[in-house]
Amino acid sequence: MRKLIKNFLNKEEIEELSKIPVLGHTKASKAQGIPKKIIDKVIEETGVSLHDRSNFFTFNRKSGNKWHQDTGLAKLQRHRMPWCKIGISILLRDCDWGGELYYADDDKETNKVKLERGVGDLCFHSSDEWHMVTPHSGERLAFLAFL
Repeated sequence: MRKLIKNFLNKEEIEELSKIPVLGHTKASKAQGIPKKIIDKVIEETGVSLHDRSNFFTFNRKSGNKWHQDTGLAKLQRHRMPWCKIGISILLRDCDWGGELYYADDDKETNKVKLERGVGDLCFHSSDEWHMVTPHSGERLAFLAFL
């Protein structure tokens, strides 16, 4: 399952979210303000419940992110989150080049498709979806959450 909600956040909300520390993991159960608005919308859309380890943070790795599933259960994946049901991503700042989000049926890029999204668009997917982000330059920043 994948879903994109265009223009979910306005400029002021994007600026506010940009102040969340990079990799400063916060428990989703403690979310307030804009993070709560995002999490509540995804719960409304999916019916998923928060797990004790559900969290959110901002992320800006210039090297991108190789093909993975958010559960991390596939062979050779570093991060393991078997509790994760939904991954959330909102682009807060775009970059000069790169930083594209792709989905595919597997890590071999079968049926690879680029997600056409802009700053402030809410993107979420079930944790079994294969996805990746290409390397980038510039000041790209994303809000990520895992429920």
